[in-house]
Amino acid sequence: MRPYLAAHERREEARRQRARRRALWFAVHGVYLGPRRIHGVEVAAS
Repeated sequence: MRPYLAAHERREEARRQRARRRALWFAVHGVYLGPRRIHGVEVAAS
């Protein structure tokens, strides 16, 4: 695998992990963010 591709994949996975942790932190504090994507489709906030 090319090193720049592996680095990109690591950054993307780290970004997704931060998003999951941020959502969990908000949930613990009673703030519901809701899904932004459902089955890969962007959903509008209501």
